Amino acid sequence: MKTFIRAGAVTGLLLAALGARCPETSPTRSAGQGLVQTVRIEPAEPHTGDQITIRTEVKNLGPEPQGGTFMACALGFGGDLKLSDVPETVRCMAVSFERQLAPGEVIEGVDTKVVDSPAGTYVLEVRFLINPPMTQNIAVRVLPD
Repeated sequence: MKTFIRAGAVTGLLLAALGARCPETSPTRSAGQGLVQTVRIEPAEPHTGDQITIRTEVKNLGPEPQGGTFMACALGFGGDLKLSDVPETVRCMAVSFERQLAPGEVIEGVDTKVVDSPAGTYVLEVRFLINPPMTQNIAVRVLPD
């Protein structure tokens, strides 16, 4: 079973609802207890000013249900890739929820941002699972115009 958490612009939500897949851009990262996280962005190599969709999945690969605290309406971002909100979008902040994931269950967070960094290679840190704490760093190459 896959659960989607809505965040960002409608574009990201439509892609998620249609089951669109983004290219894999990160290795899987474990939070212990059988929970693992992956992150994808689309487009995988954006230009400055492009709108990107960031997806992260947390899956329970363990044999028992695992609980966690997840960000509800926006993913957390860090690293040196400069991002801004999509113009004319309304966002909520600092909202989280508790959730038990059954063995094999996946929960996905989606957010949409605008790339503000010039051409170069950057690190994007993505946070979806708050407790147990987990972030995923991925390399993002911003292409020249």
